[in-house]
Amino acid sequence: MPKESTFWGELRKKCKGRWLATRIETGDVAVGVADVAYCIYQTRTRGWIELKYLKSYPKRESTAIRIPHYTSEQKLFLWKEGEAAGFVWLFVKIKNDYYLFDHKQAQKVGGLNKKEMAAHCTNYWIGHLYVADFIELISGC
Repeated sequence: MPKESTFWGELRKKCKGRWLATRIETGDVAVGVADVAYCIYQTRTRGWIELKYLKSYPKRESTAIRIPHYTSEQKLFLWKEGEAAGFVWLFVKIKNDYYLFDHKQAQKVGGLNKKEMAAHCTNYWIGHLYVADFIELISGC
């Protein structure tokens, strides 16, 4: 059954050769720290990614998509690090769809429905993840 660790493996494989990425597991030592620290080889851009995975959407498209275990501490980490460095992301996989949110957009996640997720994210991929150059992770836009 797919889960967040499977999402991490998929992302790591697709970006192989383009970046150095480290999965961070802090447990109770540092609550809220993002899942992945990364550095893009070509530009030496450094950043953080919080990964979230849901196996399905709510039955109604108008229903807000709740993300279990997306905590206020994680939102705060994304906000603070994003304001300091700008290269901080929330990456959400739902079924086979992917949504990439910058640190500001990430604050709204958890109360958005499917249409709003697509409207409020930096980029999204439906059915398949394309990472030709993943310019968002480099530019912080």
